[in-house]
Amino acid sequence: MTTFATYCLLFGQEKWLQPHLENVCPHFDKVYIAYSQKPWVAFNPKARTQIPTNPASIPSNLPNNVEVITGEWASEVDQRNAAVNKAKQDGIDYLFDIDLDEFYFHADLEEIKKTIASLGVTRARFFVPGITFWKSFHYAVEAPDREFPICADIPIGFDLQPDTKHIRKRKVKNYDNYVLTPYCCYHASYVLSNDELRTKIQIWGHAHQVVPGWFEEKWLNWQPDTINLHPVYPTAWVRALPFTGKLPETIARI
Repeated sequence: MTTFATYCLLFGQEKWLQPHLENVCPHFDKVYIAYSQKPWVAFNPKARTQIPTNPASIPSNLPNNVEVITGEWASEVDQRNAAVNKAKQDGIDYLFDIDLDEFYFHADLEEIKKTIASLGVTRARFFVPGITFWKSFHYAVEAPDREFPICADIPIGFDLQPDTKHIRKRKVKNYDNYVLTPYCCYHASYVLSNDELRTKIQIWGHAHQVVPGWFEEKWLNWQPDTINLHPVYPTAWVRALPFTGKLPETIARI
């Protein structure tokens, strides 16, 4: 039988943990949580002095298919590969990398799994079109080359081989097959408070690339007519527009 697992990274995203588990646990044989109390330092060596240790309140009654991998990692890649290595040890066939702030309709997750299994391709990186929300689920960002509300293709998973590993953020080494599936990721990466967003841009993989003054100018002073919103590549996000579509079950009530 083909086995599917998914993993996420946990540091400073605790508010999404419960809806994430509600979203993914019914659909995967294993759910891995790579958990650290300390931020990455690869792109900001001062991160662990600037940002306090952040122990998460992980529920004691986790579903049986959830496994917590605890450690301290210097980079996003290291933390992701801890989950990849555990999945390989467990003999998983396909590993999804659904981050804590990425959500799907339940029916879509089942269809994505069926689609991937039926294709039978190896060394393939699977993607879905994604909607990225801005400050709340009432606004989504507009990309110049996509039809709103889609703004980018989001990675969702890959087949596991003995040598599978991440080499840059979510990029997988020697996986050259790019497969886009016709479903949608609802990405809450910017549905954050001011403090949560400030922490995010201090520790993430783009910490050294954030446009100077972006937090004050584009985030704190944002108005519906503010343009060029992306923190690293400003023109990649034209503006934030009202979103009136349906949301996946686990975030529709938030």
